[in-house]
Amino acid sequence: MNDPNTQKLHLSADRDVKIWRYIDLQKYVSLLATRSLYFPRPSSFHDPYEGWLPKSHIAAYAQMSQNFIDQHDALRGQVAALYPGADLAPFNAGIDANLETYIAHARTMLTETAERFGVSCWHRGDYESESMWRAYPAECVAIESTVGRLADAARHDKTITISAVRYADFENDPIEKGHREYLLFMKRKSFAHEQELRACAFLGVGTGGALLLYDLDGLVAQIHISPRATPAFRQSVIDISAGTIGTLNKPILASRLYEKPDYNMELRLR
Repeated sequence: MNDPNTQKLHLSADRDVKIWRYIDLQKYVSLLATRSLYFPRPSSFHDPYEGWLPKSHIAAYAQMSQNFIDQHDALRGQVAALYPGADLAPFNAGIDANLETYIAHARTMLTETAERFGVSCWHRGDYESESMWRAYPAECVAIESTVGRLADAARHDKTITISAVRYADFENDPIEKGHREYLLFMKRKSFAHEQELRACAFLGVGTGGALLLYDLDGLVAQIHISPRATPAFRQSVIDISAGTIGTLNKPILASRLYEKPDYNMELRLR
């Protein structure tokens, strides 16, 4: 990377692969204003399988976890045989506490993954995608970039993993081997049309996603405007990108039209 202060990187994709980020005008303005990519938590996505794995993976993970539990549980008998007559209640209580913690973590690991990481989602392809344009409103744009640009343009201190999403039959496919990334990088085949690549960052415990700084000149190769956009929208994107729209130093108020009333009937006994 060019900047020594840039984040650590785990890259499992070809740097020359072309990627696209389809966004509406609101997100495009935010991108320019903040010079940042937004990394939402996958737990906020509509797919309930975010962070999950195929059944074969879950079964193997469960068996591995059960073996670990059984081995530690067997320590009770081994220690009792070594120290006959000793008061092993504190020792056994410690094993129980450790195993309870381990079991609780094993059961929640998958859901916690979707809650504690943030992802930036991109479409892989050499050309514009008609289906992706259709998935967004007419007033949207697509950022054209490459995996290498996405990797090099980061200006934050997060550790980033960049990899293509792989699509599987979660009910029937056998365990997939030979990859570094699994959680958050596997989805059901119903989503294969997305041809998704993800940049993933650990955010920790919290709510909402995070804005992570990027060098936009390094990240963006070209900006494409939706084929369904009006000439007026195209001109707005050009003006916004060029910074030619003027400023207006006036109060900006959020409408309270749909707020609940903040008063009640005051009634009391005399």
